Amino acid sequence: MRKAFTITFFSTFILVGIYFFFLTFISNQNLYFTSILLKNAGNIIVPGNSILSSMLKFKTILFGSFFITFTAGIVISFTLALIVSLFYINKESFLIIVDIFLPIFVSLMLVVTTLFIFDTNQLFSRIRDSFLISNTIGESINDFYYKYTLYGAEALKSPIEKQIKPCWIDPNLNSYSKIKKALFKYGWLTSDKIISNELIIKKNYKSGLDFIHKGELILRVSNNNFLNNPERFLTLFSLELDSKQFLRMLCSIGIMPGIPIIVFFIIYSFVFLLLLGLNTARTSNLVSSTITGILLIGLLFYLNPEVIKKPDSSAVKNMLFSSESYDRIKGLRLFTTGDYEIPDFDHMVSQLLRGEATEKYWLANALGMRKNNENINILKKLINDKSMKVRYAAIHALSEIDPSRKSLKIFKQIINNCNSKNNINSDQWYVQSYAYAAYQACIINTSSK
Repeated sequence: MRKAFTITFFSTFILVGIYFFFLTFISNQNLYFTSILLKNAGNIIVPGNSILSSMLKFKTILFGSFFITFTAGIVISFTLALIVSLFYINKESFLIIVDIFLPIFVSLMLVVTTLFIFDTNQLFSRIRDSFLISNTIGESINDFYYKYTLYGAEALKSPIEKQIKPCWIDPNLNSYSKIKKALFKYGWLTSDKIISNELIIKKNYKSGLDFIHKGELILRVSNNNFLNNPERFLTLFSLELDSKQFLRMLCSIGIMPGIPIIVFFIIYSFVFLLLLGLNTARTSNLVSSTITGILLIGLLFYLNPEVIKKPDSSAVKNMLFSSESYDRIKGLRLFTTGDYEIPDFDHMVSQLLRGEATEKYWLANALGMRKNNENINILKKLINDKSMKVRYAAIHALSEIDPSRKSLKIFKQIINNCNSKNNINSDQWYVQSYAYAAYQACIINTSSK
């Protein structure tokens, strides 16, 4: 059974890895040619030239596919290996399995149950802030994630979620400009060329709109209905063409609780091997699973102690005034994600600006909670910070509190400067994507006034 599981798991993992490599390659290829097409049509888009030039390279595709392979790929491989190995179970092996995996299962379920207490959206950012940014290996993992994850994520997005997508609108439509503006809000950019595998909007015999893809009628709607609620009909169009829903679900399972489970088995294996020389396999298994469960549950409460007792405003203020960077980061995170009134917060900003990258990242998020001239000016300075995560946090925060024409010029300049190889954002797709989202928000805001 063990042999069947191992062979099935690794052979399946290799096969799905190859499949996800080609899935990412096709996605990158489509994005590359789409970007060139839309740029030639006069649209402002990201990613910039530096990222586009590397998009079809083997290394970029391979590393980009890792996001899918090590999430959905592991879930698929593990599930299939488990099913195959069930055919090799007999009574004797069943009892051995129960003896081995019962303690592991109990500990693992306690860890997974503890996970549900927390806001899982914050779990990975807390791990990043506590462990990854404080050492060279952690920084390398963090940089790798931000450099390559978007390629795999883009390959799995539904049509409406994709960063950019071309469309052709019949120029003879009376409401051409209004339809174009409505589509822009959701990321569709007009092209003067008809592309069969993208969105085509034509006037039908009833003077309504036909949404066509690859020569097939996907949706038919009247002009007024579409313009009154474009999101509804674009979502329906997207759902009809969305073929990646199942893979996205597998990726989500692979991330949470998949990654914590993998971490559990890594720690368990390490502890088990240490104890095996001193105890029997059965005792080592029991002790290892217990120790691993306690360690991970303790780690979860260390990362999120507010679950036990939520600090009050006074405690958060003390954290922000602390001489320790860890406490200030914790205070900023709480201030940003919680409901705290700290009247003296503005007086702390100058001190917090002297902190490290993670501190300024959370400061940018905090400044984006309240609109005033001082916060706007500070965020404009943080947009040029040397840290990538500070830059994209500042861009997002500024777009939240000041989606004005002045901010629009800043975001447009960031996007245009990304095409220069010497620009700090030229190879940072994350920053570019935030700048583009901010640019869109400003266009929509200023055009609605």
